[in-house]
Amino acid sequence: MTDAGRDEFDVIVVGLGALGSAAAYWASSRSGVRVLGLERFELGHANGASADHSRIIRLSYHRPDYVRLAKRAYESWSIVEAEADERIVTITGGLDLWPADPAIPMTDYTDSLSAEDVPFELLGAAEIQRRWPAWHLTDDVIGMYQAQGGIADPYRGNVAHRRLAIDQGATLRAKSPVEAIRDVGGAYEVDAGGRTYSAGRVILTADAWTNDLLAHFDRRLPLTVTKDDVAYLELMFELATALESHPAAWTIDEAVAANLGPRAGTTRQPVFSHHAIP
Repeated sequence: MTDAGRDEFDVIVVGLGALGSAAAYWASSRSGVRVLGLERFELGHANGASADHSRIIRLSYHRPDYVRLAKRAYESWSIVEAEADERIVTITGGLDLWPADPAIPMTDYTDSLSAEDVPFELLGAAEIQRRWPAWHLTDDVIGMYQAQGGIADPYRGNVAHRRLAIDQGATLRAKSPVEAIRDVGGAYEVDAGGRTYSAGRVILTADAWTNDLLAHFDRRLPLTVTKDDVAYLELMFELATALESHPAAWTIDEAVAANLGPRAGTTRQPVFSHHAIP
């Protein structure tokens, strides 16, 4: 995972969570590109936003450009799954739920999907409960079912990206916090772990630490770092088995998002708060 004799690279990726691991993989997939990945903690740590059993993957978004980006994500995961010989995405179908006064109007979603030729089905509360009896909804709730929704496994995805990056020649260094980044005219120098590296491009994927790194250039992004509350509910085996055929679900509300669906090898179901940031 380390290259003791090399200090010059074409691309340096700072932060090797979900985004950084993917960046290291895709950059190293280009012929002749020398890639270095730097991680301040151990690889696969749980200090950021990249560690969990699952994340919802869906085409149902409130902006057409997000829908197009999601389509590309599905295509990209298919490539990674084929190269890694690992199933990362599980298609379950996706269910979006709108209460009477949602944070984002339902029409923002349906208009975006229609604009991008993505089929969907609108359902009333009674029909949702008939199809998926685990739900107990008030009559004013409206749902939208989209067949391509599902879950992606961050643990498997991150490991696969890093393993494939290494196979393609990338150097990944754990426990190498970045102390400084300097623009040296057409290139950058990065001090990390007691060494200085140089590269023509630096990709910052440092999550909550992004502005600490941008401070080296007297720059700051308007980022609001939050710590969301996640509760894991240990389900009875029978209920967890029943959820194997349940669509991944997302409530369009400021209060709570319920991430329901199959979990390979676990009966733990996460329920987490999701705050709308203006």
